[in-house]
Amino acid sequence: MKEPLNSHMYSASIAVMLCISIAACQSDSPPEPASLDGLVTDFVSNAGLEGATLCWHIEAPTPTSLDAASSCVVTDNQGAYRIDLMEANQNGWLTARRQGYVTGIANLRTGSGLQTVPPLSLTTPTLFELQGQLTNTEAVGDTGSLVFSVSNGIPKDKKNVPNIQVSLTPKAGDGPFYLGSNSLPDLSASKTSINGGGLILNLPNGSYELRHDGLIEPCDVLLGHGTAQTVRAQVVPGWVTFVRIECPAPSGR
Repeated sequence: MKEPLNSHMYSASIAVMLCISIAACQSDSPPEPASLDGLVTDFVSNAGLEGATLCWHIEAPTPTSLDAASSCVVTDNQGAYRIDLMEANQNGWLTARRQGYVTGIANLRTGSGLQTVPPLSLTTPTLFELQGQLTNTEAVGDTGSLVFSVSNGIPKDKKNVPNIQVSLTPKAGDGPFYLGSNSLPDLSASKTSINGGGLILNLPNGSYELRHDGLIEPCDVLLGHGTAQTVRAQVVPGWVTFVRIECPAPSGR
């Protein structure tokens, strides 16, 4: 004759099985770590900038909230840095600042492990003013600017993706002004040249979407949030916002 099941043992067995199958019963795993590394350079000389401060923000930063960053590091004598983060797969903002230069900001989404950020080229206030003169644009107070680039994915070849037209939502500021092959604004251009870049000036504080029309190859967002066709970016008064996408040509071309 079979012995009757012990109801307490039966209930305990069911509870153990449920605990194994339900995520809520599992112990919390630690956040997956992530790291960012890259270079900060001088826009004119392309030399690395020693002593620049790089900060990671999980909330949109402002000039008065820079000290509230979750992580900050200083570049070495080559302009290189590495920021170790507590958690991967985050949307956030990376700021780069150094005395004598205009602060730069880029929207980023972290992956897992080590993620290399494209070089951030800082410009001096004098050169910043010169850009306005070259575009026949009068500076407007309490505004920022946006610098965009469509890369071909080949470092230092000085050739990027031409024939891309950009537009901003909401419409604001002056531009876009596309850069010629000499890296200076070409006021007659309506699309990117082989330089692949351009700028928009006098943008009020806020979040914008930069749309790229004319993309052919599959492209990735390197600096910014969203998709390559529509990149979201934050503009801060007195700062330069970096937006960069990469459209590598298929091998063999």
